[in-house]
Amino acid sequence: TTARTEALTGAELDALQEQVLRLYTGPFLTGEAEQAWMLRMRERLRGRFHRAVALLGDHRERAQDWRGAADLYQSALEIDDRSEEIYRRLLTLQVRLGRGAEGLSTYERCQRMLADDFGSRPSRAIEGLRAELVDGP
Repeated sequence: TTARTEALTGAELDALQEQVLRLYTGPFLTGEAEQAWMLRMRERLRGRFHRAVALLGDHRERAQDWRGAADLYQSALEIDDRSEEIYRRLLTLQVRLGRGAEGLSTYERCQRMLADDFGSRPSRAIEGLRAELVDGP
């Protein structure tokens, strides 16, 4: 898959990104009485979505399209915000782009999601990015 994305033109990458963001509309069958098979499918689809976003984001980052990658990660989190990795990627770009206020908002959103959904705290990498946003590089 990586070799395929390396050969994409900008227009092809944009089309693929649009398709990924359009096809995955959030967690599978939310609002239904949960059953084991639904939970497994939900996590499987979520994982595929996050991997696709990471792959597309990698391509944009290698092309030094920081804003495009940040917009992709932001859009992905609006659809499904349960990926600490996507938060880390977005925060890294917000630091790089000097978007301190946005970065702190992203950090707080990540922190809430991890506490509410997993009972955990942000990783050291994310805490380090928060420190860069507050204290500067």
